[in-house]
Amino acid sequence: MRNSISILILLFPFLFCLSTKAKDWTKITKGQNGHIFFVDMKNLNESKGHIYFWQLINYNEQDEYGDMSAKIYVKAECEIFKFKWVKVSYHKMLMGKDYVKPDNPSKLVAGWQFPTLGSTSYAVLDYVCKNKGLLL
Repeated sequence: MRNSISILILLFPFLFCLSTKAKDWTKITKGQNGHIFFVDMKNLNESKGHIYFWQLINYNEQDEYGDMSAKIYVKAECEIFKFKWVKVSYHKMLMGKDYVKPDNPSKLVAGWQFPTLGSTSYAVLDYVCKNKGLLL
């Protein structure tokens, strides 16, 4: 019994961090397919004219691989309005709550992308670029 209580006391801070981490995501938009897009606005970084940020996508239903969400580390250039994926991880739980080590993106999405007006990518990049100066 004493060991169980000790384990719970040791795990409580970790569990608390997990629950508060989900609150760091800012909801940006919902796609036509029902996917919900978030950005971690508290951890934006700027270096040499680029903005780096984490994006999270909650799927409206499990995909063909059993995934429910994805986290993407994005490099963006606001002046030219382009972005590219730097790292990506796919998760079995909503809000990426299960730990998966981020990996390099596939060659299909690793290059620079120019989002089209009205797309979810446009909404995410527009939000980050408009708010970056307020948060850095």
